[in-house]
Amino acid sequence: MISSTPLRITPDQLAWADEDHLFLINRGAGINKVQRAAGTLQPIDTGDIDTGVHINTCPNGVVLFTGVPKGGAETRLFRMNGDGSGITQLTNSGIARIPFCAPDSQKAYFTVRNQAAGTSSTFWSVPLSGGAAHQELNGLSGPNYFILSRDAKIAMAGSIQDTNFTGLIIDVNTGQIIHRLPLDMSALGMIGFSPDGKAIVRKIVSKGGNALQYQPIDGSPTRLLIGPTPQDMTAFTWSPSGSLLGVLQLRRSSDVVLIKDLTGKPH
Repeated sequence: MISSTPLRITPDQLAWADEDHLFLINRGAGINKVQRAAGTLQPIDTGDIDTGVHINTCPNGVVLFTGVPKGGAETRLFRMNGDGSGITQLTNSGIARIPFCAPDSQKAYFTVRNQAAGTSSTFWSVPLSGGAAHQELNGLSGPNYFILSRDAKIAMAGSIQDTNFTGLIIDVNTGQIIHRLPLDMSALGMIGFSPDGKAIVRKIVSKGGNALQYQPIDGSPTRLLIGPTPQDMTAFTWSPSGSLLGVLQLRRSSDVVLIKDLTGKPH
């Protein structure tokens, strides 16, 4: 561990602004920018937008996040500058989730959840300058979610059927499935590509604790990056250089309160 920053909030997701600053998003409570070493929080004013749970950044500093616009009922995709200015809504329909940015910072990729089909999702892109959204990777039958490699060359479509969890590794340009990965079902959520795109990293349960597992997409043996630890890990992401891994770790604490009645007797 290089540094540990205690927070007085419980963010849902994090994204790196640069090697020393991160963005934290809280469902319905806003976005904060945190200085990693000092642990100071700078609130970002998102106006009437009810922030969602997904946030990511582009190489040029643009921030992508999900939220519900005023008077709306579904999460849309938004962009803003790194200082919180220039907030712009990018999508007008569909429940937007899990945004990624193209390496040239020209378009955003995102998942749209299909309400009619439960957890089924489709994969889309939209220009960061604004414009019509375009569905990517057509023809897949009901993945639960999509994640994208940093170079945007490959994606993984995750599918849960009964007790089987499979990751389909797909060439984004051709739409062809190039690998099928059986994935550990011991824990759900917290999944992403390694910075070089050669492995899937996700949270698993190991030896009674929580851990991050590194699983090469070529079928090579898996290994642990972090853990096992008794604390719950809720989100992770790599810094722009790929040399630092930021992890949100949930620590629970409780206070003991002594209650007395009017006679002064303890209870």
